[in-house]
Formats: sequence, structure tokens, C-alpha cells
Amino acid sequence: MLYAIEIEPEVREFLAGLSPADLARADFAASLLAAYGPELSEPYCRYLGDGVRELRFSLSRNRATRITYWFPGGRKAVLLTVFHKTRQRETAQIDRARMARKVCETNHTDPTHLTFDPMGDTES
Repeated sequence: MLYAIEIEPEVREFLAGLSPADLARADFAASLLAAYGPELSEPYCRYLGDGVRELRFSLSRNRATRITYWFPGGRKAVLLTVFHKTRQRETAQIDRARMARKVCETNHTDPTHLTFDPMGDTES
């Protein structure tokens, strides 16, 4: 059984701005997350601490891209934030993702706004 992939607005806006080729790359990474859930490991993901992980993939022109996520319970993952990797250790981005998880967990009964669907986003 696949994990549901839900997204916060920042990630939705990022995905909406991708070219079809880059959207396919992001979709492949999300499909791995849906299939393997917390069992997904490097090089496709990495644990960042405080329950936050990063989905790791590259877009065109070798742009290393990260989408942070967490597992709120049940068989779902919530995509929180997105950034392009520019440093060996992205401390500010990791801190931002951890804060986004806390806000998501605190402010939402249902922790997300949208569900990721490779054919287009749909309201939850």
C-alpha cells in the first residue's frame, strides 16, 4: 500500500513552476517516497533531525534540489519546504524545515492543504 503524499503551499507553488521535464524528475522522487515511506534511504533521502527528512533529486542543469518532509502518522508524508542545495550543510534551510513541521503539526488538524497527484494537484 502506497503512502499518501500531501503538500504545503510552498511546495505546491514550486511544483507548479517546473518545466514538464523537471516535474517528471520531482514526480519520480515523490513516487519513491510513496512506495517506500520511511524505508526510503540514501541517496534518495536523508534524515535531518526532529522528524524532518529531505527528498533528494536533481533538476535540469544539475541543480541539486531538496524537498523536506515528515511523517505525521498513518501512511502519509507531508512535503514541507523546498530549496536548491548550494552548501555542504544547509543549516538555515534545515532550521526552516523544522519550524515548518512544527507549524504544520500545531496549526492544522489535517496537517496539509493539498494532495500531490502527478496529473495535477487536488484540494484535500
